[in-house]
Amino acid sequence: MFAIIGMILFGFSFLLTDNFLIVILIMTIFSVFWNPITPINFINVNSGDRFKATGQNLYATTSGISAICASLIGRVIYDKLGGSNLYLYLSLIALVTGIIYFILLNNKEGIKAS
Repeated sequence: MFAIIGMILFGFSFLLTDNFLIVILIMTIFSVFWNPITPINFINVNSGDRFKATGQNLYATTSGISAICASLIGRVIYDKLGGSNLYLYLSLIALVTGIIYFILLNNKEGIKAS
């Protein structure tokens, strides 16, 4: 639940300020604390001891490929609709994805949240 609230606040924080330094601060805090800790913890809890490295490598590969795809799609949205709309749509996508993930995570007995 806290992750969904965090995603909402993170996404809409870009719409609330025009100060570039605040945006850089938010992105730095996000990348330092969220990215390395949460997915690796999730992988370590849900994979056996034998497959922890494999799970982490698959996560790193998926993150890299998704960053490339997101960059290409984001560029098209930015060119067609502008920067503010890009972050609005990406915030909504993150919110919907987070809600779907939360529902699926709570319905599966084999997956542990942490």
